Amino acid sequence: MTEGIVPGTPIIDYTIYAITALELLAGFGTPDKGDTFTIGKGKFDLIHERLGSAFPDGRWLGEGSQAYAAQNADQRNRAATMADLDAMMADVLKTEASQVINLRRNMKITRDGLTACIAIALALKAVQPPDVGESLSIMFHQLVVSLAAIAAVVALLGEMVEDSRDNADRVREAIEKYREVEAGAIPQGTPFNTAFVAAVMESRVGSFEAISGSVSGTSAIADALAWPAWPAAPAAEQLLSALRRVRVKLPGMALQRYPKRQGRRPRRRSRCPPWLR
Repeated sequence: MTEGIVPGTPIIDYTIYAITALELLAGFGTPDKGDTFTIGKGKFDLIHERLGSAFPDGRWLGEGSQAYAAQNADQRNRAATMADLDAMMADVLKTEASQVINLRRNMKITRDGLTACIAIALALKAVQPPDVGESLSIMFHQLVVSLAAIAAVVALLGEMVEDSRDNADRVREAIEKYREVEAGAIPQGTPFNTAFVAAVMESRVGSFEAISGSVSGTSAIADALAWPAWPAAPAAEQLLSALRRVRVKLPGMALQRYPKRQGRRPRRRSRCPPWLR
């Protein structure tokens, strides 16, 4: 007799082993419920709220004011869109986590129910005459309950596959919208529209295909919108380079005289900002 098999109930025993193996398809540990995306949504909501107070007032008028207000409105809309997308992703993950938990619970209930059927199978086998009891136990009990259990587990797995496909479609939809926000966040027709800026955005946003494997992507996007780490414009860098070459005296570069030293001429040293050295 195989170790672990109850004498007289081989069909139920092997069915239990099969269901236990199928339970491995439901994964291990606690499913991700989208808490990271919920935090990200809160950050984007805060950004959206704070940008509402960044519009120019009556103290600043003209074309520059209007251009700034338009850019601020676009940034505010992007923050709102990102908050909605993070809420969508959090809902997807929370829904799938609930589906996985229900799948594990129902498969466990089915397996435990089969275990309880072992006692009934053994009782039926004791019916006399022996041939009748054996037939009742195997044909009318073990075989029926085992087939019913396998059918129930296969139905549960099939339902989970369909739910996973629906969740995947929603995630792909969110990914496309994330990419649209990323593309719209790069200013057009300005010195900032460079390949380096694209590289910075790529390093901050990352690949949304690996969204479930990284929990810091949302915070990186929120930080990028709240305080963009843009590089200096080429014109500004050229100006700094020219200043370094000609050593133009700027405010804060007061000259300091030092006392004479024996055999040496007095030296003049300038205190200049570190960024100009």
